Amino acid sequence: MTTEPATAFDELLLRTIDEALNSLGESVKQAIYFHIENTFGLNRMQIPENLQLFQEALEKIFGAGARLIEVQIIKKLHDATGNSLAMKKSEFEFIKYIDVAKQSYLANASAADC
Repeated sequence: MTTEPATAFDELLLRTIDEALNSLGESVKQAIYFHIENTFGLNRMQIPENLQLFQEALEKIFGAGARLIEVQIIKKLHDATGNSLAMKKSEFEFIKYIDVAKQSYLANASAADC
């Protein structure tokens, strides 16, 4: 059974989010997921389809510190996909970077199928 590229990317994204949150500690990661689900109605598996809500939840929980978590997620995602990352702090857009990584991932998956 093969996994569709978009589904594989979503799984990769969730793993990178786990890794970034795990840098705060396993119990903290679990507490964040619990809070996001109970306060914002967003469970872990729904994050790839609801990045805007996930970002808003991080910002409500961590304030300006959310940016540090977002940067870690992006760095880990780009490392996992093998893409180079040129991040400009003045142009930082969490969802945009994830979308670029997804498009690159899907393009690479499509090229590999040819």
